[in-house]
Amino acid sequence: MFAWLNARSDLQRRALALHEAIVADARNPHLYATLKVPDTTDGRLELLALHVVLVLDRLDRAGEPGRKLAQAVTETYVTAMDDAMRAIGVGDLSVPRKVKKAAAMLYDRHRAYAPALAASPRTDSVWHDALTATLAPLEGAVDIDVSALAHYTAARADSLAQLPDDTLLAGRLTG
Repeated sequence: MFAWLNARSDLQRRALALHEAIVADARNPHLYATLKVPDTTDGRLELLALHVVLVLDRLDRAGEPGRKLAQAVTETYVTAMDDAMRAIGVGDLSVPRKVKKAAAMLYDRHRAYAPALAASPRTDSVWHDALTATLAPLEGAVDIDVSALAHYTAARADSLAQLPDDTLLAGRLTG
């Protein structure tokens, strides 16, 4: 009788596991120390959005079960943004506005990265153009090694493409 509840709980568990793996990828010290992405709130948010978009795109390629999980990952991202803002002391009245802005940013990044995600093959050069456009407004963007970040992103997209659907749908980013 409560099978739908168990199914929803399982979906949320897998979405949370994917979100945690995405956050770990986005916090890779190499991205900040070597590639010089600014280790600021905005820099971290940009890398988080990039990694979320890569996973959402891969989930979309996994058919209907992937799209359902992608929706749950997006919901988890929004909830995590709300939690993070409250944890750092953002005022209760401004949290919804800031969360809405973070969700809109994710949508904007998905749209900005769409040509690179659709390219075949996904070369460093298509990622270079997309990343240059999205990262330019960041304070300290002139220091970012965009070529190396484009190479990293193309390689990450390729590794996600090679990941079996079953592994991804189980909530894991590694085999």
